[in-house]
Amino acid sequence: RTMVTADAILPLWLELEDDFAIQDAWIAYRRYSAAGATVDDKEQAVERILVGRADFGGRSIGPMVLDDEDAWALKHLGLEVGGRLEFQLESSDFRPQTGASQVVKLQIVDASTLIKELNTRQQNLRQELERVLDKERETKYATLDRMNVFADKKAFTAEDLEQFAALERRQRSFVAKVQFVAEQFEEIRLQMKYNQLYEEDIYN
Repeated sequence: RTMVTADAILPLWLELEDDFAIQDAWIAYRRYSAAGATVDDKEQAVERILVGRADFGGRSIGPMVLDDEDAWALKHLGLEVGGRLEFQLESSDFRPQTGASQVVKLQIVDASTLIKELNTRQQNLRQELERVLDKERETKYATLDRMNVFADKKAFTAEDLEQFAALERRQRSFVAKVQFVAEQFEEIRLQMKYNQLYEEDIYN
């Protein structure tokens, strides 16, 4: 379950599609207290906020795809630290039939808890990056050594070519790992942004 603060502003990338045009779309969400009960003390209490316009498709019948990007500020929901928020995108067409996305589950934490979590992730990523770069340097030196050995050869044997191919595959794997680490750092940056945190909060 993803951790967020009660003041988070969630980015929403919405993609709706229906063969008979979309009439309405909304976010259906449930708020739970730290004790696990819904805020309204009702077992299946669902509140809704409309997403964009109330009528997306007009009255025309036909295939329609809607892509939108919006942001959802959570501070107005009165979320409790230790509680959780569950939501999904729902939409209806003109038949009418209703569809729903998968449920997203968020754990509500205070800023210090999230900062600690992001700090730990950042330190682990740095260690992983250092390990990958050390291995990459070892592979680079191994490649240079093999090139020196084969420098005076007029032609490479099949075994020589396989050795170079293996070294190339290792280098490519390092590129993929560095890219993965970079993506994880970007995810941390976005979490800082969406949860109204600042760099000094993370690095202090």
